Amino acid sequence: MSRKLEEEEEVLQAVVITDRKSRWGKGSIPDIKYVVSQELYSHGDALRELDQKGLLKSDFVLVSGDIISNMNLEKALKEHKARKLTDKNSMMTMVLKEASPGHRTRSKGEEGLFVLDAKTKELLHYESLEVYPPKKKVEFDIQEIFKYHQEIEVRNNLIDCQIDICSLEVPPLFTENFDYQDIRKDFVKGILESEILTKTFYAHILTGEYAARVRSTQMYDSVRSAVLEHHVTIGRSTEIGDNSKIKNSVIGKGCIIGANVIIDGSYIWDNVVIGDNCRVFQSILADKTHVLNNVHVSKGCILSSKVVVGPDVVIPEHTKLFLKEFLTDENKDANIEACVASSDLIGVEGNACLWNDAFDGDEDEDIDPRNIVLGSIGYEQEMNEEEYPETSDSEISDSDFQFRSKSEIAYDEIAQVTQRALNEGLENDVAALELNTLKMSLDIKFTDLRMVVGSKLIEIIDLNNLADGSRKVIERWGGLLQKFIFSELDEVETIGFLEDHCLLESEDRTKKITLFMYFLKYLYDQDIISEEAILKWHGAPNEKSTEVKASPLLSNWSLCYTKTQVGMEKKIAILGGGISGLSCAWFLAKSTLNAKIMLIESSNTVGGWIKSKKINNALYELGPRTLRPVGEAGAITLDLVHKLGLEKKVVCVPTTSDAAKSRFFLFNGKISKLPTSVKEVLFDRTGIFHRTLLHLIKEPFVKAGNEDDESIDGFFERRLGSSFAQNIVSALVHGIYAGNSKKLSIKSTFKVLWNLEKRDGSLVRGMLRRWNKEELKNSVSEPMFDATSRNFIEEVQKNSIYTFKDGLQTLPDALYNELLKMPNVEIKTSTECLEINLSPGSTEIKVYEKCVKKAYSFNSDHIISALPATSLKDLINISYLKDSLSKISAVDVAVVNVCFKGRDILPISGFGYLVPSNSGSKILGTIFDSCAVPEQDEGLDITRVTVMLGGHKFHQLFGDPGKVPKELMLNVALESIRENLGISPQPMGTLVSIHKKCIPQYNVGHQEILNNVHDFTLHENLPISFIGSSYQGVSVNDCVMYSKKVVESLEKKIKELNTEEFEKPDFNVITFVNNILCQPETQIYSESSSTDKFDKNVNSLESKATQKLLNLQLLSGELSQNLDLLSEQTQKNLPRVLIDLDQIKNHTKNLINFLEATRINLEKNEKDKSCFETLFNLDKVKSRMEKSRDSLKEAENWNSLNSEMENIFKTTEYEKAAKRLGEAQRSLHLLINAPDYQDKKTLLSKLLNQFESSISPQLVKSLNEHDTENVKQFYNSFLQIGRGNEFTQFYHRSRKFKFIKLWSSFEEDPSIKNLDINNEKAIIDWMSKFFDELFMMLNKEFNWTANVFTNSKEVLIELIQQIFNSLKPSLSTRIDDVIQKLGDQHVLPLIIKIYLKSLEFGLKIENLFRQSFEKNQLSQQYEESLESLAPTSNLHLNNSTLNALIIEGGSWGHIIFQEFISFQQSYGKLEEKFLLFQSNSLLKFDRKVDNLELGKIMLDSLIPLFKHAEAALTRCEQFTNGYGAAGLVDGLDNFWKSVLNRFSQILMIISTESGVNNLPKPSKSPKNIIKAGISPSRSSSNSSLQNYLQEADDEMEDSFISNGNLGQDWTNFQVGLRILGVCLTFSKKLSAFDLELKKFISLVNTEENNLNSLKQGRMCHSSLSLLTSSTLNSFKLHTLTESISDKGLEKKDLENFNNNASNGLEYCLLKNSVRNLRIFISNAQKFVFDTLFFYINNYLQLIPTMEVWASEQNKIVSSFGLTIPQFSLSPSAFITRIGEHLLTLPQQLELYTDDEALGFSCHTLPYLEKDDLELIEEEEVWHLWLISISRGTMLKLVEKVLLIKTLSVIGIKQLKTDLNYIINIFEKAMDIEINLQLKKLLFFLELENEILLEADFVNSNKLVGWEIDIFEKVRDMRK
Repeated sequence: MSRKLEEEEEVLQAVVITDRKSRWGKGSIPDIKYVVSQELYSHGDALRELDQKGLLKSDFVLVSGDIISNMNLEKALKEHKARKLTDKNSMMTMVLKEASPGHRTRSKGEEGLFVLDAKTKELLHYESLEVYPPKKKVEFDIQEIFKYHQEIEVRNNLIDCQIDICSLEVPPLFTENFDYQDIRKDFVKGILESEILTKTFYAHILTGEYAARVRSTQMYDSVRSAVLEHHVTIGRSTEIGDNSKIKNSVIGKGCIIGANVIIDGSYIWDNVVIGDNCRVFQSILADKTHVLNNVHVSKGCILSSKVVVGPDVVIPEHTKLFLKEFLTDENKDANIEACVASSDLIGVEGNACLWNDAFDGDEDEDIDPRNIVLGSIGYEQEMNEEEYPETSDSEISDSDFQFRSKSEIAYDEIAQVTQRALNEGLENDVAALELNTLKMSLDIKFTDLRMVVGSKLIEIIDLNNLADGSRKVIERWGGLLQKFIFSELDEVETIGFLEDHCLLESEDRTKKITLFMYFLKYLYDQDIISEEAILKWHGAPNEKSTEVKASPLLSNWSLCYTKTQVGMEKKIAILGGGISGLSCAWFLAKSTLNAKIMLIESSNTVGGWIKSKKINNALYELGPRTLRPVGEAGAITLDLVHKLGLEKKVVCVPTTSDAAKSRFFLFNGKISKLPTSVKEVLFDRTGIFHRTLLHLIKEPFVKAGNEDDESIDGFFERRLGSSFAQNIVSALVHGIYAGNSKKLSIKSTFKVLWNLEKRDGSLVRGMLRRWNKEELKNSVSEPMFDATSRNFIEEVQKNSIYTFKDGLQTLPDALYNELLKMPNVEIKTSTECLEINLSPGSTEIKVYEKCVKKAYSFNSDHIISALPATSLKDLINISYLKDSLSKISAVDVAVVNVCFKGRDILPISGFGYLVPSNSGSKILGTIFDSCAVPEQDEGLDITRVTVMLGGHKFHQLFGDPGKVPKELMLNVALESIRENLGISPQPMGTLVSIHKKCIPQYNVGHQEILNNVHDFTLHENLPISFIGSSYQGVSVNDCVMYSKKVVESLEKKIKELNTEEFEKPDFNVITFVNNILCQPETQIYSESSSTDKFDKNVNSLESKATQKLLNLQLLSGELSQNLDLLSEQTQKNLPRVLIDLDQIKNHTKNLINFLEATRINLEKNEKDKSCFETLFNLDKVKSRMEKSRDSLKEAENWNSLNSEMENIFKTTEYEKAAKRLGEAQRSLHLLINAPDYQDKKTLLSKLLNQFESSISPQLVKSLNEHDTENVKQFYNSFLQIGRGNEFTQFYHRSRKFKFIKLWSSFEEDPSIKNLDINNEKAIIDWMSKFFDELFMMLNKEFNWTANVFTNSKEVLIELIQQIFNSLKPSLSTRIDDVIQKLGDQHVLPLIIKIYLKSLEFGLKIENLFRQSFEKNQLSQQYEESLESLAPTSNLHLNNSTLNALIIEGGSWGHIIFQEFISFQQSYGKLEEKFLLFQSNSLLKFDRKVDNLELGKIMLDSLIPLFKHAEAALTRCEQFTNGYGAAGLVDGLDNFWKSVLNRFSQILMIISTESGVNNLPKPSKSPKNIIKAGISPSRSSSNSSLQNYLQEADDEMEDSFISNGNLGQDWTNFQVGLRILGVCLTFSKKLSAFDLELKKFISLVNTEENNLNSLKQGRMCHSSLSLLTSSTLNSFKLHTLTESISDKGLEKKDLENFNNNASNGLEYCLLKNSVRNLRIFISNAQKFVFDTLFFYINNYLQLIPTMEVWASEQNKIVSSFGLTIPQFSLSPSAFITRIGEHLLTLPQQLELYTDDEALGFSCHTLPYLEKDDLELIEEEEVWHLWLISISRGTMLKLVEKVLLIKTLSVIGIKQLKTDLNYIINIFEKAMDIEINLQLKKLLFFLELENEILLEADFVNSNKLVGWEIDIFEKVRDMRK
C-alpha cells in the first residue's frame, strides 16, 4: 500500500472503499477516501494509520497495488462470510493462485511455503522462501499439526496474490504489535506462532484465472508477454531505420531507431533515440533516453529518463544509469561524485550516474541483494514460452483453459525442473536430487526421468555444430542422465528414447539423425552407454530404426568425428567490408568449406567505395555507378545478383540508347563525340581519327614489342600513333583509373590487348582471329551457372550497362543482409585491424573495437585480405610483403554530384565526356547521370551530373586531400559545367566527396609484384590470400570474380588436409604421393614470373611437396598439442582448487567466531540500559540549547533590521533586500512568545510593503518588455519574502489589460452597432479576432513564463481565468443582448458559431499545455487511457469516469464554456424556434393557386423541411456533443406537430372550398307536380308518378349545377389523391427520420463518442466535463438512450408506424408528430371518400322527403270507357342515377391504379373488414375503395329509407322496385355482397300487413337489436 513517488517526498495513499446502494442503478458507487501521510513506509504502518483514524467499519479487502488479474472474488467473499459463522476466530482469507515452480508469473526471489488443511484450506504454517540465502530445510511441528488435522497439504506451487479479505480485528493487531511491518513475514507468521492468540487464517485457491504481481522488472516483462497479443508492439510516430531487427519488444511513441539496430526482449519508452549499429538486449530504456551510435546495451540494464550513453561503448549486464536530478532529498546526501559513471562505461558523450543500492533507502535491509538480481529483467535469458507451455497467453482467457492428464502434468513438471537446472548450471548431484524429489511427489518412474532429461539434452545442442556441441553437452550433463540409468536394460531403453526423439518429423530431421550418432558416440566415450547396450539396440527389430542404423556414420564414429572436426574448426578472417570482402564472405559461406567466417570492417558501414545517397529524392552515386554485363566477370556478378534476388531492382541501359551510343571526350576545349562507325571516323572533325585510321592500316606491319611490360601510352603510341594515345587513350585511362597513361601497365590494365600482340604479333590480326573463332561472344558457361541464372545473364547481356533503381549500393546492402542471416558468418563493423602476424600455418590478428574501445587479438586458420595494398602494408609483419605491397600506389579522387532543376538542360545526350591529361583541365570527366540512367530520376523534373576531379594530379592541383576545402572542389566542378556544357543556373542540390587513395595504380611491373607475392606466400606456407581492387582489377566485376576464384582455390587447398586417404585399408604411400604431385595447380594470377618451363615445373613440384609435408606435420602436431594443453590445464587448476577450498574453510571459521562475539556483546548491552538514557537526556539538552541560541541570534538581528533595510533601499540592491527580509520572515516564528512580537510583525509588514512599492516601477517595465533575466530576478526576490502570489498578480495585471480594453471596444465597432440579421457575420469575425489575439499572446507567454516561473502552467491558467472573469459584460450577457436585438428565432446558428470559436480556442490551449508539459502525470494517464480504453457501453460517461480524463487546467476552461451552458440547456426550445423560423416561408401557401396545384406545393415543401430537421442533428452534436438529445427530440416533435397542424388547416380550407361538406337543399316538392290525391278526371294533365320522379330528378340536378359540384367531383378526387400522396411521402420520411434520430442518439450518447470527440478535436475536456455535469445529462436522457438500446434500431413496417393503435407509438421517438400525422392521414382519406360519395349522398338525402312514398294508386279511363289502374314498375330516376354512378366508379378508379397514394393506408377505409384486405391483390387496391363506397351507400340507403314517415301501397311497390334494382347493381354488376341491413329491410317490406301486425312476430322470428329497430320502423311506415 505504499509506493515511492517521483516528487520530493513519499506519500502513501490508502484507499478505503465502502459500498452503498445507488438509487440509479443495480451497482454501487464507491465512496473513495484518500488517507495521505508522509511517515508510512510499510503495510504495517498503513494499517496502523487506518486503525488510528477509525475509517474501517466492516470487513474489508486488502489489495496490493501491483496486482494484474482477471479473477472474480465473489466466491471468495461468500466463503469468508460463511466461514465467520462457523469459525469465530477466522480473521483473514488469503487469495492464492496455483502455479508450477518455474512459472513465469512467479516472482523470482520471492517464494512461499504454505501448509494447509487439505479439506478446509486453513493455513497452518507459513514460511518465506527466498532463493538467497538458500534454506536447506523448513522446520515446523508436524506432530502438533496432526493432533487437530487429519490431512494436510505442503505446497510450494502457489502465487501469493497479496489479496486478503480481512476482518476488523486485523488493524488493531498491527497497532498492538508496532514491529509488524510485512503482512506475511511478520503478521501472518507471528499470529500463527503465537501461543496466546488463537486466530485462524484460510486460503482461497484460484485455478483458472490469471494473476501476477509486477514486483520487479522481471515480472514486468512476464506480464507484458502474457497480456500483449503481439511479440512486437510499436507506438505511433516511431521511425525505424534500414536493416534493423526488433524481436519480443515494446517500442513507445515518437522513438527514432537508426539503421542496423537489433532490439530483443526490451522495453523502449516514449521519445527514445537509438543510433546506428546499436544492440539492446532485455533492457529498459526510459523516456527521452539517447543511445548514440555503436552502443551495446547488455541484458538486464535500466537507463533512466534523459540518460545519454555512447558512442562506441558496451554497457555491462544489469547496469542501472540515472541522472542526478532525479535523486530525492534523502539520497542527495550520498556520495554523488563516487557514482558518476566514467566515460569508459557510458562513452565520451555520455551523461549519467551509476545507481548505488544505498539510494534505495526504503528497501528492507534484510533482503539479500541477490534476490533483487533474480527479479531483474534478463536474469534468465534462456527462459521462454516454449519452456513452460502451460504459461502461454491463453492463460488469460478462461475459455482457453484446458485440463490435462496426470502424466502430462508430470512430464511438464520434470521438463521445467530440468530446464531450470540447465539454465542455472546446477551441479549434476543437485539437479538429480531435485528430480528425485519431484519423482517421489508425482509418483512417476525413472523411465520418465530418463526420457525427459535425454530429450532436453538433445534440444540444447547447436544443430550447426553437431560434433563439438554433442561432446560439450555430454561432458557437462552426461552425469545427470547417468544418475537415472541402473542397468543394461535401462541403457537400451534410453537409446530407444533418444532415437524416437530425433526421428520426429521436423524441418531439422536430417540433422537430428546425424546428431543422434554423435550423441550416442559420446555417451559411449563417457561410459554412460555400454557397447553391449548399443549392440542390443542395433540388433533389436524396429522399423523406425532402419534409417538410423543404415547410416554409414554409425559404423565408424571416429571417422565421423575427425571429418567434422577438421571441417568445423577452420576459422577464416576476411579483412575489409567492401564489395570484395562481402562477395568473398558470401562465396565462402556457400562453399563446402564449412568454415567459421569473420568479416572485419573499420567503418560503421559496409560496401567500401560503393555509396548511394538520396537527398531530396535525388540519387547521388559517390563511387561506381554502373556495371558492364559482358565477359566472365560480368556473368559471375550477374549470377550473384540473381542469387540475391535483385532481378526486379535491376535497371538496364539498352545498346540503342544515347548513353550506349554516344560517349564524348574533350579536345581543344570542345566536347567531341567518339565515333562508333566508319562513317563517323571519316567525317571526324578533330582529325584525330583520320591519323589513327592511317596508323590502323599500318598496324599489322608494326613489329611486336619484346619487353616484359610496357606503359599504356607507349604501347598505343607505338601501335596506333601518339595522337590517339595522348587524346583518346589518355581520356579513357582518366575515366577508369584516374591515372597517368604514361605510368600505368598495359599488361595489367588491358590484358587482352597485351596478349593479342604477344600471341598474334598484331592487334588487328588478333581481333580478326578472335572474331573468326567467335571468341568475343558472351557465352555463359553451362556448368558454371544453373538454368535460371543463365536465362537472366543472357537477358541482361543484351544491354550495354546496368545498375539498380536505388543505386549501386543495393548490391553490397543485399550481400550484407544475407550474410547476417548466415549462422557461420560474423560481421564486425567499427573494428579496426591493428596488426597481422603471419607465420607458417598460423595467423594472429590484433583488432580494436571502437564501440567498446577495446583491443584484443585472435587467431584464424586463414586470412583473406580485401584491404587496399596501401593500408595492408602497414599492418603486416613480414618485411618482404611490406616492401612488395608498398610498390602498389593509389590516387585520390574528388566526386562532385550536382542536381539542376529541369530535365532538358544538357546540350548533348549521352553517357558523358572524359578529359585527356594534356587538356590542362582540372577535371577527369563528367557523367550525365540523368541521361545514362533516367529511371533513377523517378519522373522528377531534375538533371543529375557527376564531375570527377584530381586523380594522379590531385596533389599538384589542389594539395593535400585531407585539407582541401570542399567548396573549392564544388566551384571547380561548377565552373567546368559552365564552360564545357554552358549550364549557368545555380544547382538545386550538390554533394562533394573526397575519396583518399581510392583507385589503385597498376604501374609498369605490377604483374611481377603479384607473382612474387604469390610465390612467396606459397613457399613460406603463409595462410593469407589477397583480393580487392589493388591486385587484379579495379572494376566491381573484377573484384567479385577474383573473390570467387580465391574461394575456389582456398577450398581446394583446405580439402587437401582431409585424412580420409590415410584411413583406407588399401592405403599406399607411393600412390598417395604421386597422386598429389601430379595434380595440376590452379593459378589465380595470370602470368608466371619465369619463362623457363622446366624451372617452373621444378619449383611447382617442390612447393607442393613442401606444402603437403607441412600439412602432415600440422595434423600430427595438432593432436599432441591438444593433449598437452589439457593435461597442463588440469595440473594448473588442481592446486588452485585445493587452495580455494582451504580459504573458504578458514573464512567460515572466522565468520562463526565473529557472530558469537557479536551475540555476547548484544547480551551485555541489553542488561545495562542506563547509558542510553543518559545519552538521550544529553541530546535533549543539546537540542534545546541550540534552539535558544538561534532565537537569541535572530532577536539580535531584528534590532538592526529597520536601519539596515533603509540603507539597502537607497542602493536599490533588491536581491540583497529580499534575502534579508526573507531571513527575518523565517525567524519571526522563533520570537512568537517575545513581548515585542506584534511590533516586529508590524515592522516586517511595513518593510515588505515598502520593498514591493519601490520595486514596482522597474517590475512593470520589465514585464512589459519581456525582460526575462530581470523578471526572473524580481520573481526570486518576491519568493524569498513569501510574496510570490503578489508578483503573479503584477504579471496578470500587466497582461490582461489589453484584452479587457479590446473587449470593451465591442459596442464601438461600426458593424456591431448596425447589427441585424443580414450582417451577423460581423460578430463571428469580431469573436474570432478576439480569441486569435488572446491565443497568440498566451502562446508567446507560455514559452516566456517557463523561463521565469517555477509553476508557469498554473500562472497561465490563472491568467486565463482572470481575463475572462474581468470581461464586462460577460460573454453570455453579450449573447443575450444580441438575441434581444435580433430576436431569438434565428440566433441558434450564431450562438453555435460563437461556441465553436470558443471551442477552437480551448483546444489550442489544451494542446499547448499537453505538448509542452510532457512530464505531467495526468496528461500521461489521459493519453494511456485514450489508447487502451475500448468502448464497451452505449451509456454516457459518468462524472467520475470523465473527470479522470480531464487534464490540468480544466478550471480555466470552465470559465469560458460556463457562458454557454444556459443556452445549451435551452437548446431544445432554441432549435424548435429556429426550425419554425426556417419553415415559415415554406408553410405560406398562395390561395390564388387552384387546389390541385396547392397539393403539389405541399408535397414539394417536404424535402426542404426534412433537410432542415436533419441539419438539427449536426447542430445538436456541435453544440451539446449529443447531451441535448432529449431537448432535440422535444423540439423536433413540436416542429413536426406544427407543420402537420398547418397541413391540416390547408386540407380543411380545400375541403370547405370544394363544397364536399355542403349538400344542396332542393324544395320539398317539384314546382310542376300535381300533389297526390288530385282528381284523375283531368286527362289533360300529364301528371303521373313517373313524371313526378323525372321532375324531381331534374330539379335536383339543377341544384347540383348551381352549387358547382356536379362537374367537380373528379377534380376534387384528384386533389384528395394528391394530398394522400403528401401523407404517404410524409409518413415514409418521418419514419426514416425517426430511425435516423434513434441512430444519432445511440451513437452520440456513448462513451466512445466522448472519447472520439476528445481525440478528433470536436470537444475539449473542459466543455465536455461541463456538459456531463449539467442538467442536460439527465435522467430523461438516460431513459431515452436506454429505451433505444432496449428496443433496437430495426425499422418497423410503415403499417405499424401509421397504425392508429396506441401500440404502434412504442417504436417512435416523435410520438406527438406521429399522432398528428395519423389525424392528417385520416382527414385526407375522409376527404377522398366524401368526394367519391358526394354524388350518391346528395341523391340519398332526398329519399325521406319524396311524396311518392305516400301517394295512392292512380287510375285512368281508356277510350273504351274502361278504368285501368296505373303504376310504375320501373326504378326511380334517383336510384337509377345512383346505380349509374356506382357503375362508373370502377372505370374511373382503375385509371389511378399506378398511383401509390390510392393504396396508402387502405386498412383505415370505412366499412372494410379484415378479409377484404387479404383477398384484394396489390394491383387492385381501387376495388377496396369500391367496396367501401358501396357499403357506405347501402348503410346510407337503409338509414334514409327508415326516415320515410308513410308508405302507401304504391310507395311500397316503388320502394321495393328501387331496392331490388340497387341490389342487382351490387350483386351482379359489381360482385359486392349486400349487407344484412338492406336484406332485412327488403324482407320486411315484402311481408303482408297482417303478418307485420302480429303481436309476437318479433319473438317468433327471434329478432334482435338492429333487426327489431328496422322491423318497428317499417311497421310504423306501413300503418
